[in-house]
Amino acid sequence: MLNRLASTTAKPTPTSLPSVPPLVQPTAVQPDAVAAPEAPKGFPLWAFAPVLLLIGVYLARTSRRMRWRAAGPVGAWNEVLDSLVLAGLKPKPSRTVPDVGREWGEAGARLAVMVDQAAFGPRAGRAGETQRAASASRPVQPENSWRLARQVRKAVRRKASWWRKVVWAIDPRPLFRR
Repeated sequence: MLNRLASTTAKPTPTSLPSVPPLVQPTAVQPDAVAAPEAPKGFPLWAFAPVLLLIGVYLARTSRRMRWRAAGPVGAWNEVLDSLVLAGLKPKPSRTVPDVGREWGEAGARLAVMVDQAAFGPRAGRAGETQRAASASRPVQPENSWRLARQVRKAVRRKASWWRKVVWAIDPRPLFRR
């Protein structure tokens, strides 16, 4: 009987469209191939943002110091004012340069005289008497003014609190001083 059933099995009939590929069943797709790729498990890039911010502030303050250095005694005085801001000892706007300079010893007083001379004194290149007066007076030496500014800055830093000394190099407050 089994022989008879084996001989009577149905033979498949050819389809009229042999070129159509069979359909892919949705269950045949593997779920791993569809899933989104995982993010790399390295150090997150946003963690570098505070470091980059601190480097940016330091570079901005350094470029500001370079501009002050090119300005001679007036720039040296602005550096002293930046130091006062960092120490939390910002002078009142109504006070004069010699008045503020006297508070910081002989170096501050001498720097204040240099600043007044550079800002308000006669300049070389003017006609007549001002040239003779300018040549007769002591010339302003930018290197000397910066030496005095360093001495004043050290004195200011000594009076600053310990936490201001810690953040001195990266404090952005002098950048906002006018």
